[in-house]
Amino acid sequence: MIQKISTNHRGAFICFTSGCNSLILEVARNTNMATCDIENTIRSVLSKFHIKELKKEQRQILDNLLRGEDCVAVLPTGYGKSLPYQIFAPIYHTLRDEKAVVLVCCPLIALMEDQVQRIQKTHFVSAEYIGSNSDFDVKARSVDVILASPELLVGNKTCRDNIQSLNVKVIVIDEFHTIATWGAVDKKEEEAFRRWFRHIGELRSLFPAAAMLALSATCTQKMLKKILKVLNMTECPNFVSVSPNKQNIKYVFKKIEHNIESSMLWLVEGLLKYKEKFPRTLVYCKSIKDVSLIYNYIISEVPDLSRHIEMFHSETTNETKLAVIHQLTQKDDLMLRVVVATSALGMGIDVEECHSVVLYGPPPTLVDLLQECGRIGRDGKDSVAVILHHSYHYQNLDEEVKTVLKSSKCRRMAIMTNFVSTTELNEIGSSDKAKHSCCDFCENAATVAIVDNLNWCWRSVLKRTLRKSILTLTSVMVKVMTLFYIMNLISLNQLNRTQSF
Repeated sequence: MIQKISTNHRGAFICFTSGCNSLILEVARNTNMATCDIENTIRSVLSKFHIKELKKEQRQILDNLLRGEDCVAVLPTGYGKSLPYQIFAPIYHTLRDEKAVVLVCCPLIALMEDQVQRIQKTHFVSAEYIGSNSDFDVKARSVDVILASPELLVGNKTCRDNIQSLNVKVIVIDEFHTIATWGAVDKKEEEAFRRWFRHIGELRSLFPAAAMLALSATCTQKMLKKILKVLNMTECPNFVSVSPNKQNIKYVFKKIEHNIESSMLWLVEGLLKYKEKFPRTLVYCKSIKDVSLIYNYIISEVPDLSRHIEMFHSETTNETKLAVIHQLTQKDDLMLRVVVATSALGMGIDVEECHSVVLYGPPPTLVDLLQECGRIGRDGKDSVAVILHHSYHYQNLDEEVKTVLKSSKCRRMAIMTNFVSTTELNEIGSSDKAKHSCCDFCENAATVAIVDNLNWCWRSVLKRTLRKSILTLTSVMVKVMTLFYIMNLISLNQLNRTQSF
């Protein structure tokens, strides 16, 4: 089978053969199974998840895993990129009559707990989050999907020794962009926020026959090259991606004073006016200190609405974290109106009914910025991301972020330059989407254009009016002069007749 790496109509990388049937036939050859057996098995497993069929990109991921090939998938949060590895174990077991384990390396406890809850709801696939060595023997031996942190899977020798006895067929690196951001692959190891992230690639040596699946919602082209090297995936892995450009999100960048009260007064006034009907809003801050300051300011101004406002960061109690996540992920639980948080909230969390996010200070990387802005508008409805910034916020920012902040052109184009191909950039630039709903720069440009157009129209109308008025006045004057001339003639004629008598 001839396999290529190419781009789709959006310029996104995908792996393809001569068609979906070729993929199915290749999987069948590798598993010694008939094509119909594979299709029937997939349909049967999906029915247990109450899903009719896989999206094209989900199917591409699953086919790669069934062939035992590495895959990198960059798909939006809420797209369902976790589904292929969740259904892999039962499909593999049915086809091979052999138990397979999927090992998921995940950066956040909240994200792991959320994944476990989602999987366990099916009552068909078993999953457990391993938080310590003591959990391992109790949980790991009887589950299909194991989730654990890099610190445990890579940095803990006891855990490494234990997991080697498992029949791991797929290694999943969830939110793989954190390898670059938290693992600080460009810096010294002691500067890394979580140093074991830069050693995740060592998992390959424990399970050399396993396929590796790297998942993320956002990743720059520059960052991807570094991460593939860390994961030892430089042998041209299969790529599956969907454009990170969310047309329904408007980007608004606003320079503010170094004063929380003046910066957040508009939000307080909105709460005072709309109360519990205020649109659900996420407010992201760069530090726990800022979270506390903004939260306390809002509560002090609208104490009667305190039960509708919450904060979320690494020091928040687990009970509160779970309560906040539960409320944000429920369509019918809209009591929570404002959540002030650090980046500890949101990675991989499917926030429902939220169409506005405020970033009090841009995050250090464009990947983080796109991640935080991407928390909203999951339903495709018009949404707005407001990025507030002052001079103090410019510290420790990547050059790409500074470029966007200083941009004198479309913000969307400035951001997407780092994520998509030239072809897609041209498509974004030529989009017929209303400019006022693209970004603050395009809105201002559109407003100026409207004003200029109105001025041109006004000048044209004025010219036409004046020209018409002048013509009218000239006509009147001619008529008056003619009348005077006629009257004068009449008068002279009467005078001559009088004299003749």
